[in-house]
Amino acid sequence: MHITHVIRGQEFISSMPNFLAIYEALGFDMTPHTAHKQTEQGKSRHGHTVATLGGKAPVVNSLQDQAGGLAPLPVFAHMPHIMNEQGNKKLGKRDGAKDVLDYIRDGYLPETLMSFIATLGWNDGTEQEIFTKQELIEKFSLNRIQRSGARFDEKRLLWMNGHFIRELSLEELYDRVEFFWPEAAKKAPESYRKQVLALAQDRLKTLRDLPGLTGFFFEEPARDDSLFATNKQLKKLSPDETSHLLEIVKTKFESLETWTPESIQDCLNQLLEITGQKPGILFSLIRIVTTWAPFSPQLDDTLALLGKETTLRRIANY
Repeated sequence: MHITHVIRGQEFISSMPNFLAIYEALGFDMTPHTAHKQTEQGKSRHGHTVATLGGKAPVVNSLQDQAGGLAPLPVFAHMPHIMNEQGNKKLGKRDGAKDVLDYIRDGYLPETLMSFIATLGWNDGTEQEIFTKQELIEKFSLNRIQRSGARFDEKRLLWMNGHFIRELSLEELYDRVEFFWPEAAKKAPESYRKQVLALAQDRLKTLRDLPGLTGFFFEEPARDDSLFATNKQLKKLSPDETSHLLEIVKTKFESLETWTPESIQDCLNQLLEITGQKPGILFSLIRIVTTWAPFSPQLDDTLALLGKETTLRRIANY
């Protein structure tokens, strides 16, 4: 059959004798291959090795015997269930289980899903949590699959996806985000989009986060005063204090002859001394009125890419 392994869920263990009977009725060679090793569970009633739930998986070295006859039976392995996030029952649709393509549409990378699923109930015996495709090819073994079910941790999946996004080169990431840009970005030059993407890459947890992190680079953001109300430090400022601080910032920015991340950072440090404010207050204020977003890339890089004219206009429009 040219099949070396049949790997299924643990619910199929009970039907294993039926499958072996079918193979026997079809005339397959039911004797173990000479390269097979005894599993922890032992042999089936036919003498063929069967691996289940973390047992030591036998090995098939060839697809046919030397006489050119039928290959021995495949290695049968039965995997433990994937459990819900609480770990108290099998993961199902009611628990938020989704199709793999749903995760792709939500901005998860294929390599993330491969590494995440492979490490649900398996490890290589070290502390390593994330594996590339090549590492899985080299290291994955049925021998180290645990017997108990593995908890499906969405937070771990998200963390792992952010890692794989950061590992991509800018060119690779640019190709991946083609369908995730905000609508306004489609009119921007490719070079500008790549500059924006370079700033956002470290903050992306999924590709679907891209519009929320970058939309203000491509169009005027809508004012959202709730950002002040939800900021523990900014909500302490009165409207007059806020306006006064922004006027100082605007005047200082106007005096800058060069508009680069370095010159902007120097200016921001000077503003801290002039205003006597903490970075958490002053920098948050500037970020909000220039982006109207809860998060953004580093402030000096963000303002530099927005440009001096846009930055001053948005501060003045507060």
